[in-house]
Amino acid sequence: MFAKLRRTHRAAAVTPAPTLTPAPEPQAAPELTAADPDVVERVERIRAAIQKAGADLTALGPEPAWLTTARTQTVPLGDTERAELIAYLGSTTTISVTSEEECAKSETLLDTYTAHRELAEAGMWVENCSADLPAETLRKMRDTAIERGLTDSPQANPS
Repeated sequence: MFAKLRRTHRAAAVTPAPTLTPAPEPQAAPELTAADPDVVERVERIRAAIQKAGADLTALGPEPAWLTTARTQTVPLGDTERAELIAYLGSTTTISVTSEEECAKSETLLDTYTAHRELAEAGMWVENCSADLPAETLRKMRDTAIERGLTDSPQANPS
């Protein structure tokens, strides 16, 4: 009589846990092993962008002596030479001069910092929610705000 009221316990269907693949190990940034005229040109471009961003280049490390030789021929770089280059760039790594692509990325980033500084000088601050706006867009925003008198900047209201 009570048999109908008793619940029979069925074993729950066990689904196997999904197999998770481990995330790939982050690869270390490639370190520069040699300097040639192309590297020297990228070093000069990065230093120019740093200066344009408002940094005092004299506060960075001195120009490495081997850089003069690298203007005409390939110079192998050891730990000491990389440390000198890092100080000269005011960086923590040599990745910004390892390739044309990395150099262009660094220049773009430094140009964006420069545009943010220019906005701040005009009395404007832009906070982005996700990715940085291109420097060109930031400068257009600054120019539009100044043209319309939407800032208290001396640039907008010359006396």
